[in-house]
Amino acid sequence: MGIKVEAAAYSSIGGRKNNEDNFYLNGPYLKQEQMDRGGKVAGSNEQRLQVYAVFDGMGGGDLGEYASSYAAGELKKYHDSCEHVDNADNLRGFLTEASKGIDKIALEHGLRSGACGSTAAILIIGDWWYRTAHVGDSRIYLLRGGELQRLTKDQSEVQRLVDEGKITLDAAWSHPRKNVITHHLGMPLRTGTLQSVIGDRAPLQVGDCFLICSDGVSDNLRDSMIREALDPSASAEENAENVARQAKQNADKMGIESDNITAVVLKVRQVAGSGEAARRVRRLQAGQRLLAVLSALFALGAAGSLYYLLRLLR
Repeated sequence: MGIKVEAAAYSSIGGRKNNEDNFYLNGPYLKQEQMDRGGKVAGSNEQRLQVYAVFDGMGGGDLGEYASSYAAGELKKYHDSCEHVDNADNLRGFLTEASKGIDKIALEHGLRSGACGSTAAILIIGDWWYRTAHVGDSRIYLLRGGELQRLTKDQSEVQRLVDEGKITLDAAWSHPRKNVITHHLGMPLRTGTLQSVIGDRAPLQVGDCFLICSDGVSDNLRDSMIREALDPSASAEENAENVARQAKQNADKMGIESDNITAVVLKVRQVAGSGEAARRVRRLQAGQRLLAVLSALFALGAAGSLYYLLRLLR
């Protein structure tokens, strides 16, 4: 028994003049010319390794759209070509190279380095585990057993204030600087490597419901409201549309202009059996032990050969 995931993405322009949000739904994403129209994509996937993401672009004119569509397209290439998509070093490398590519877009338009950019929130699902990777303030949530967990921590100015104990999480939601992020794809790199955050692998459960969203959702809906908007009995498509609709409605209720809104919802319908997962772990451990033994034998053999050579030279 393998994995089965029901997935859906919903993206809309919200109250803005253009849509700088994009998504990646294990292959499909919005081409730049499609972004302002928004879109809804849904499907069921059974691959042993699956990739999902949300990108929120920023920059003057069309640069935000360039940035997020570029990031989505690069993720598609990475997903198709990388043998170990889920490897932490590979993920850091991908995000760093995508960041450099977006910065190049700004420079080619005669702008300063870092003038345009994009957030990235990536969820990778294996047949019995998941892993997150993110830059900026797009978020990943997990609804499990009725409890909503925020799996990512914003790389933002207000999150720094929360971490320092200067403001509460509740105050952060309405803070005037809540949209000031400290890291993003396209930012100037002082060390040559983007400071992305790669989560550890964690086990999946049947019934898990993931939400990946841009700040058009999290700025308009508190976490408790997001929890209410996610219905465990509804489909992924219904949930993605409902979250986006409620985010827009709440923005209208508060009398504010809604940002672009993108919600990707995944519902885990089936996972690899625990016995199968355990067997894979044992095979991996056995392979590692075999490699260690072969390395030791090689070292002993090299030492023996050196000893024999020295005897001949006496």
